[in-house]
Amino acid sequence: MSSIRLAKKGRIPKKAVQGHLLLDRIFERDLDKGAVFVEISGIQGCGKTSLMLGFATKIMRDNPEEIVFWREPVGSPAQFNKIGDDWQILAEKNYPLEVLEITNDLCPADVKIRYFRDYKELIRMAKPGLLNVVYFHDLYKWIDLVDRLKLLPGWQTCFWDEYEDICPEHSSGLIWKKNKLLSNSLKQVRKGRVSLIANSQSSMDSDFRVRSKAMMWIYLHGARVDKNSPIKKQAVQALMVGAGWVDHAHSLYGQFQFPPFKPKEVIYTVMEVQDETM
Repeated sequence: MSSIRLAKKGRIPKKAVQGHLLLDRIFERDLDKGAVFVEISGIQGCGKTSLMLGFATKIMRDNPEEIVFWREPVGSPAQFNKIGDDWQILAEKNYPLEVLEITNDLCPADVKIRYFRDYKELIRMAKPGLLNVVYFHDLYKWIDLVDRLKLLPGWQTCFWDEYEDICPEHSSGLIWKKNKLLSNSLKQVRKGRVSLIANSQSSMDSDFRVRSKAMMWIYLHGARVDKNSPIKKQAVQALMVGAGWVDHAHSLYGQFQFPPFKPKEVIYTVMEVQDETM
């Protein structure tokens, strides 16, 4: 990964070489190896979203025909526009949203939201070369989307910011069933050429059936290390912001560094339109 930097001039440390090689697995488009499910964890402000934006930018640059989907929460300062202008907002028709500018004051922004009626129309409206920022009223619909994408030709990647919102550990009823569906789908996305790259402040907040299907774990500052990982807790505790450890299959591991994606001059937020009659 080109973003890896050296702490000092001279020879590259072995752990950095290994980290570089392991991260390259995310960007391979080899039909025999297939897609990946990557979990990124770390405390707030450690760079989880910056790392995902870096991954997304590289995928869009190196694979111009690939469709990239992006999820982030409603009501928070938008992160997707940090990549520049290569994005569009897509929302399901029964989910009225508005984009506001919050740079200096709260005011309407001149940003278009494109609405879709169903998954088929969403997939048709999604464009390669753009970050397709998608808003579902019911978050479990992301799970249904992944289940559909694995049957399509070509490669796709889904980025989920705070993915515990989609597949929470403590669930029941429909959400419990959807988590089971996602767990089953993730066993097939490798062959279906659908990569899922998801982050969380605490991986323990996500359904264990889903987490168990991860192929690669990335630990940033403040992350809780999986008990089966060869990476030591102390090594993760020593991380600075902008650095991380990558664990592939609880077997191979290495360290890497990555640059931040700084806020743009204009800061947006996507909000649900409130019913003024209530």
